[in-house]
Amino acid sequence: MKERLPVHKKDSIFDEIERMQRRIERRAYELFESRGFELGHDMDDWLAAERELVWSPPISMEEGDGEITIQLSAPGFAPEQIDVELTPQDLLVEAEAHEQKEKGRGKARTKTVRTAKLFRSVHFPRAIDPDSAEAEFRNGVLKLTARVVSEERSGSRAA
Repeated sequence: MKERLPVHKKDSIFDEIERMQRRIERRAYELFESRGFELGHDMDDWLAAERELVWSPPISMEEGDGEITIQLSAPGFAPEQIDVELTPQDLLVEAEAHEQKEKGRGKARTKTVRTAKLFRSVHFPRAIDPDSAEAEFRNGVLKLTARVVSEERSGSRAA
């Protein structure tokens, strides 16, 4: 089933990107700390923190007929868990899922908790019109389509 998602227009997505980088930075420092402040593993700590905290799924981007279309794979997320933010230059998709399963018989029980965080930013090759954007979610794939702003409208004409 295809479901439309709301698209939130923003002036900038940099605050959200900076906030995520600070979370990764804090976690990387915790990993550094847990090894007894052993130097020489900065990149390993950063990448491990990034893997723990966020998932950046692959995308496809196409431009044609005056539109840019982006498809992003987001299996395991429900439409209501996905937040789409858009500026004329950038797209930010965030999603968070919490799942808790409990199974067992009698007094023996097993509890599994899963948390997934999706965070993907995309810089458009050309400015788009955020008001024209439409996002839909179907079978675990987010599809966003927006009109490309003509160079005349974007103010980038040569004088």
